[in-house]
Amino acid sequence: MKNHIFNISRRKAVPFSMDNVINFHDLTFVKKGIMEYIIDGKEYAVTQGKALYVPPGSRRIRKPGTEPASYISINFNTEATNLQLPTVTDIADSFELSFYLSEIIKAYRSDSEHSEDKCDMLMSLIILQLEEYVSSGAVNKYTQKIKEFVARNIEQDISLESIAAYVHLSPAYCSHIFKKHENTTIKKYIQKLKINQACQLLLHTNHSVSYIAESLGYCDLFYFSNIFKKHTGMSPTEYRNTEI
Repeated sequence: MKNHIFNISRRKAVPFSMDNVINFHDLTFVKKGIMEYIIDGKEYAVTQGKALYVPPGSRRIRKPGTEPASYISINFNTEATNLQLPTVTDIADSFELSFYLSEIIKAYRSDSEHSEDKCDMLMSLIILQLEEYVSSGAVNKYTQKIKEFVARNIEQDISLESIAAYVHLSPAYCSHIFKKHENTTIKKYIQKLKINQACQLLLHTNHSVSYIAESLGYCDLFYFSNIFKKHTGMSPTEYRNTEI
């Protein structure tokens, strides 16, 4: 698709107010803080990690900020006739988009003879990335990657930060998409898998409870026993003896 970018702004300040009907596409990525908008009469609070899309012909009101916000706004026109983008999406700090945004800012500020073409190419990638993210299959892809990482590292003390690094998303966005599609938190999911693994080890091996706890990343035996009892209603020893 052919795009024409006529303004890119990157700010780290209290957002100023605005009220206008736009004749271009507007994309705003909030990197820090919160920005409040009224788009065609409907209010939106765009927080860190989210992106706002406003199509041509919309009345865009931005309320004056009360705290510093870091954001990137792109105003553009495109030959695409129907962009499949919701007003707000939760992907402003994904690995891919962060890279594309940094590169498009460089190209926009460059005096190179190819800078306009590079901006057009990067804008197309940004739009395609947004459309991919908002499709349920694309979001589920990251949920599956999170599960894959947990399964591969079930014997470790898995942190949210390590998961986020693996899937190239922020910790906050990892938590958001997992809770949205799995109806549980990442922490609870990890605990459930670890306890299920512990149950199998208790039933089918002669390993001590302390060995099993350590093999699943629990350095504190007392903590492991409490988590195990919370999930099964029994202590590890009671579970082993009852099942036998």
